[in-house]
Amino acid sequence: MYWRFSKENFERALAEDRVYFGVDGDRMPIVKRYLTEVQAGVVPRTWWPANEVGSNMSAKRDHLRKLFPGVAAFATPKPEGLLHRIIHIATKPGDIVLDCFGGSGTTGAVAHKMGRQWVLAEVSPSTVETFTKPRLMKVVNGEDPGGITQEVEWNGGGGFRVLEVGSSLYERAADRLLLADWAKGDMFARAVASQMGFAYELDGPFAGRKGRTRLAVVDGVADDVVVKSIVSYLEEEERVTIVAKSAAPEAAELLRQMSKGSRLLKAPGDLVRRGKVVR
Repeated sequence: MYWRFSKENFERALAEDRVYFGVDGDRMPIVKRYLTEVQAGVVPRTWWPANEVGSNMSAKRDHLRKLFPGVAAFATPKPEGLLHRIIHIATKPGDIVLDCFGGSGTTGAVAHKMGRQWVLAEVSPSTVETFTKPRLMKVVNGEDPGGITQEVEWNGGGGFRVLEVGSSLYERAADRLLLADWAKGDMFARAVASQMGFAYELDGPFAGRKGRTRLAVVDGVADDVVVKSIVSYLEEEERVTIVAKSAAPEAAELLRQMSKGSRLLKAPGDLVRRGKVVR
C-alpha cells in the first residue's frame, strides 16, 4: 500500500477521531469529511452522452432548421446543451468566452444567454452572413426559443459588433518591416487610426480624435512647414499625434516646443516599437 495523503495529515485526522476503520475496526481506513469542508455542487463527470448535452444531429434538426427554415443547415453545429455545460463549468457571469472557430454561432449564442461576454472569429464571410450574424441577432432580439433559452429564462437583450479583419498594414522583407504597398492616402490614414485606437474622423488635417488628442497622418515627410500647419489647427488645450512615413530631423523638437504633450511618430518603426502591431 501507500499513503493516500501525507502521514502527518493522517495522524492529525486520527488524533481528531476522524478515521473510520469499518465496523470491526480492521478495514481500510476512511477519513471523515464534514460538509463545511466540501465545496458546493457536484464534480463534473468526464463522459457526456448525447442524451444529456445533445449532438450535432439534434442541433441541426431541432434548432437550426427551425431557426432558419428554408436555409441549408450548417454542417456541424454544436448543440447548445454542450456549450452550456462547458461555459457553466469554466466561467462566471461577465467573463469573456472566446471561440476561434465561430461557425454557426453556438458559442456566442449560449454565452450571451448565460450573461457572458464573448468573441467569435470565423474565416468564412458567407458563414457569418448566413448563420453567425443572423443567429446572434435573433438571440439579442429574443427571437430564438430553442436551445437553452427556456432553461436560463432568456428573453433577449444586449448587442454585439461585427468587425472585418483587413489586410496587414505591414510587410516583411528579410529582417525589415515595411509598410504595405496599399498603405497610401486615405487607406493609410484609416489603418493608422485603427492601429492607434483613434476614432477615424476627417477634420481639416486631422484623421482621428481620442479625447483632447487629435491624430494627423502624413503620407510623406513631416517637416517644419507641415508641423506648423497642423499645430495651427489645434484648439486650446488640444494636442496632436502626428504619424508620418518620414520626418525631418528638427520636426519632432519643433512639435514639442509648439504643443506640449504632442508627439511625432514615424511609420512603421515607431508604431511597432510602441507595441501597436496586432500580430
